[in-house]
Amino acid sequence: MKNKLVKLKQEDLEKRCRERTLILCKPESILTGEYPEILRRIQRLHFKTPLLKMFKFSKKSVIEFYKEVVNNWEPKEDMIEIFTKMIEYPTLAGVVEGPNSIVTMRKLAGGIPKYKSNDGEIIFEKYSAQFQPVLAPMGTIRGDYSSSDIDIPDTTLIPIPNFMHASDSKESYNREIDILIKYNHISKGDFIDYKRPDWGILFGINT
Repeated sequence: MKNKLVKLKQEDLEKRCRERTLILCKPESILTGEYPEILRRIQRLHFKTPLLKMFKFSKKSVIEFYKEVVNNWEPKEDMIEIFTKMIEYPTLAGVVEGPNSIVTMRKLAGGIPKYKSNDGEIIFEKYSAQFQPVLAPMGTIRGDYSSSDIDIPDTTLIPIPNFMHASDSKESYNREIDILIKYNHISKGDFIDYKRPDWGILFGINT
């Protein structure tokens, strides 16, 4: 059976190229000076970064941002203490734009591919983020910059040093951006649209 070419309509191609996701260079990446390398890796993948802004979480905003994580671990009071320590230092927010930006940033952060069976065929489903750096693949941000496991921060009640956050879906991106805007960590005026000339060569689109 031969493979068939899939030809997108021009508007669908442009929509694919406008896909956005949120990344955070977390406080440990700022304090250790590793965040420029994270940004370099993103640029080497030929993505746009229409927003880059340094900010500090507040206690309310960090707990709301990581609400799902906080609610899924016990004791909750310890989880709140761990995440609250993030407010002491700056975080860099970045919006990454380009084809497959969501899945690519998950992969870059330290994601492990997850597959599912469909009528006997094994197909890729998504990248599941490995939050323990010691288990993240080498070549990823978490795998390259930390050897920590969950036991160390659980004992000392400090955030696990996994250096980078990446939204796991379009819905998560929208939710997280809304939270950052709600608490005035970023604003709509911080977004800057621009063109990348190399997109014409790489993707056949000048946008």
